[in-house]
Amino acid sequence: MVQLIAIWAALCIFYVLLPAPEKQFLWTIRNNILGKKSTLLVLKHKKLTSGYENSHPHLAAHTYTDDATHEKIVAAESKLQQLQDRIQSMNAYRNQLSRQINDLNQTYQMLQDLTSKRDELVAEVKQLQKKKQHLTDAKISKDYQEYRNYKSKSILEKVDEYDGYQFERFTCQLLENLGFTQVQITHGSGDYGVDVYAINGDTSYVFQCKLYSTPVGIKAVQEANSGRSFYDSKKAVVVTNNYFTPHAITASKKLDVDLWNRDKLADLIAESDT
Repeated sequence: MVQLIAIWAALCIFYVLLPAPEKQFLWTIRNNILGKKSTLLVLKHKKLTSGYENSHPHLAAHTYTDDATHEKIVAAESKLQQLQDRIQSMNAYRNQLSRQINDLNQTYQMLQDLTSKRDELVAEVKQLQKKKQHLTDAKISKDYQEYRNYKSKSILEKVDEYDGYQFERFTCQLLENLGFTQVQITHGSGDYGVDVYAINGDTSYVFQCKLYSTPVGIKAVQEANSGRSFYDSKKAVVVTNNYFTPHAITASKKLDVDLWNRDKLADLIAESDT
């Protein structure tokens, strides 16, 4: 017993003299023997755990957070680029629409101007048609008809006094007043008696001028037909201040030669205001 007490006293003195870390280590051994967790081990475990938590997990979390943020930034930049491309495309489309709208406005303005001019022309045409109708009514009036007949008769009475060359000149003047072009007197040899050559539109004519005091016979019709072939003309006409014999009329129908007798000449004189 005394030995035990002595041993216990020695141990106590030894424990008291031990430094603090060794004391803590002895308490840890005691607690482990008794099945209790050592405060030091707990502290060390906490430190290790804390160190691990403060290093690796936090670093991993931080790294994961950086990666996620980077992906978000990349995604946001991609969306931003897409939006910028779309905005640029929409701006180009808007500019195109603006140009088309300007073109449409110009076209619409031109259409308005043309419509206005058309209305003015339509009104002018209506006025001219009224004047034309008025003149037509005046021309077919009894007084005008009598005046025209008197004028034509007077001119033809003067024509009866012409010689052959004057009658040719008169025929040329009449044709020009009627709208014929390239009117000229022809006195070539072997032209089968063609006196005047003229063109009306796309049709060429040859004329035989017969200033007679008696009706014109078939010979003039035949010569006019031959003269048409000579000048390669489409139409042949015999003009006279008189009339044609029945044989001449029959031949003209077969040979397709036009006959301008005194009555036809009077109508043309009135029409052309010769």
